[in-house]
Amino acid sequence: MENSPSSPSPLAGEGGGEGVTTCHLQFVSNWSETDASPDIRISDLGGLNMLKKINHIAVAVNNIEEAAKFYQTVLGLNLSGVEVVTAQKTRVGFFKIGESNIELVQPAEPDSPIAKFLEAKGQGIHHICFEVDDVEAEVKTYLQKGATLIDQTPRPGAHNTKVAFVHPKSSNGVLIELCELPKNH
Repeated sequence: MENSPSSPSPLAGEGGGEGVTTCHLQFVSNWSETDASPDIRISDLGGLNMLKKINHIAVAVNNIEEAAKFYQTVLGLNLSGVEVVTAQKTRVGFFKIGESNIELVQPAEPDSPIAKFLEAKGQGIHHICFEVDDVEAEVKTYLQKGATLIDQTPRPGAHNTKVAFVHPKSSNGVLIELCELPKNH
């Protein structure tokens, strides 16, 4: 298939890479600075979520110190310390990687939700955490959009954050944490 403005661009197969480039260049060439409106604010777009970045990916483990050995020895990452999060009955340790973190999460008490997770599923990825500017506003927005949340009111998280969890049944089996950093961060 020949790539032309009137034919669809293939994504795979013969000329696949060229098709993507051609399509992108055509889109860019049709845009002009007069199309941009400097008066539009994100808040004017109503209902748009404000996820900033992936803050961390959490891994449920039986023992942080044991699990940390792999991340330190094999991946060459540094454990930035271990903290107890009383509100969640967990111990957590973070490894910085780029702008995000890997969080090892260990139960601090036998009735911790992490203990129940480990019993049912074993060690492994537990949740993904998105950083937001205003976790309370996000909770309200998600509820209005019909999402099921574990926390309808944010609670304290690690490093003095405010967090809320979206139930996995709303997000195709993935537990999602929303995290607001402290204002002085």
